[in-house]
Amino acid sequence: MISDEHQIQKIIRWLESREKLLITGHQRPDGDCLGSALALGLALDKTGKKCSIVSSDTLPHMYSSLPGADKITRCVQIKEDYDGVITLECGSAERSGIQGLANLSTVNIDHHPSTENWAEINWINPAVSAVGELIFLLIEAMGVPITPAIASNLFAAIMTDTGSFQYSNTSEQTLLIASRLVSYGASPAEITQTVYMNQKASRLHLLARVLETLEIDKSGKIATVSMNLDDLEATGAEADDTEGFVNYPLSIQGIEACALFRQSSLHNYRVSLRSRQKIDVSKVAVQFKGGGHARAAGFSLNNLSLSEARDLVLARLKELL
Repeated sequence: MISDEHQIQKIIRWLESREKLLITGHQRPDGDCLGSALALGLALDKTGKKCSIVSSDTLPHMYSSLPGADKITRCVQIKEDYDGVITLECGSAERSGIQGLANLSTVNIDHHPSTENWAEINWINPAVSAVGELIFLLIEAMGVPITPAIASNLFAAIMTDTGSFQYSNTSEQTLLIASRLVSYGASPAEITQTVYMNQKASRLHLLARVLETLEIDKSGKIATVSMNLDDLEATGAEADDTEGFVNYPLSIQGIEACALFRQSSLHNYRVSLRSRQKIDVSKVAVQFKGGGHARAAGFSLNNLSLSEARDLVLARLKELL
């Protein structure tokens, strides 16, 4: 693996010749993607660069109060001239959901092991817990002072991708960086309140309906839950309100892997997988042109009913038990 320091210096040299930059992440952005994008945008602003932070999807409510979140705009087609784009956690230009990125000089920063070297500069380190760790290292190397706003976004990025430091991806470096961020002004209590204690009632109504669909296979080791479009209409919730729902079945004693099937349109489903230590769910995701980590992965299934999609995924997961 190419060292982080080597890739950091390449990115810094790439930045030196560019003034107008675009920062974006993957479709259906999570806390790591958004917190990292905001932190990087705030840092580059301090160097005099002109940065636009965009997303192909609307900002999830739980992240709407992160510092600078109002700077994120929705975009599905590049219409302005940029010197370059920095993508976060994108396995391809298409993963961003934004058309026109392929024509720009691109740096892709990621920590998913399934991501390939598709950009001009690729900094991929699967050993870190979150892309927020990499952005922290980059900002420090740039010599940009880390403000409380930058620190808070990075802390939120790392906190959410480690399950509040509960997941197995939490390392000594993760905790050291989190400690440094607190010293720079990040408040764990305030960030936790902002992200986790600021939910809409509609999200909890949706969660109640999703948990009612809980099914456990005969082995007692695999659980599934599902959500359809009628659930959204009935509760007034939005599709991104399902973030984190897949983790609930995994909390059941004896469960080794679980799946959330989220209907995106008629006969089309977005599948999120989670597992404990015994199953590498990324092996299932890549079979369906998805990706992710050993313990968290996702993909889409099209032209299938819910029962067909469930049977297909259960069969793949059982092969790994």
